Amino acid sequence: MKRVVLSFVFAVLMASLVCAQNATLDISIDGKAYSTGENISYEVRLFDGAKQISAPVDVAIYDYARQKVIDLTVDSNKPQSLLVGDDFPDGFWNVEAFYQGKSVKRIFSVGSREEADFSISEDKLIITNTGNTAYTKTIQILIGEKIVSQKQYIEVGQSKTIKLVAPNGDYDIEVGDGTNSVSFSNVHLIGTGNVIGALDEELINNPSLLGGIRDSSAEDVGQKSGNISLAIIFMIGIFALFLLSMIEQFLRKRNKRRGLA
Repeated sequence: MKRVVLSFVFAVLMASLVCAQNATLDISIDGKAYSTGENISYEVRLFDGAKQISAPVDVAIYDYARQKVIDLTVDSNKPQSLLVGDDFPDGFWNVEAFYQGKSVKRIFSVGSREEADFSISEDKLIITNTGNTAYTKTIQILIGEKIVSQKQYIEVGQSKTIKLVAPNGDYDIEVGDGTNSVSFSNVHLIGTGNVIGALDEELINNPSLLGGIRDSSAEDVGQKSGNISLAIIFMIGIFALFLLSMIEQFLRKRNKRRGLA
């Protein structure tokens, strides 16, 4: 009886091994490009010849830079979906499936979404990148009747604070980037004189960025040009001494000839 049971178990194991070796693994994706808020529809296909194999399959979904990696275990030959979240970086992504030492990979892309959120705290405008790519738009800030334009560069998920300046009083402020526009009423601002503007707090906290930083390349050029100037002066000095020596020799020879005469 034991021999029969062992033989049966052995036969099942061998059949599973042969099945795994002959299994065909593939991934089908409904689309090639997706946007934030859309569902990625895919299916991991596992076959032994023409026969479907139902089994759990490990799946990894990740962007090319591997900033975001999603590990899943799904059932083969069943439709799957994954929501493209706000934190999905733009660019190419991979869907990769693994089964019994086999793997297969398919590519799709996530479109870029350059967006920002504007808010005000006291006299400060806060810009937060809510997109999935660097925020590089030029914003316009309307303070009363004055328009201030500023080019931005904010990494994904990061924020920038801008201090608003105007003569002491309450102002209606509007901020826009050509796509998004937000209005704020009765914002109290404090300033000196008649200056109206917007100052990047990074520059305020690091005054050297306003012009105190020396350009090392320019300094190197200055040093090199100084060295070249000294070399030229040195060569001119040597040449002058050579000329004086030649003139002195010429005069000596001429005086000797006159003396002989």
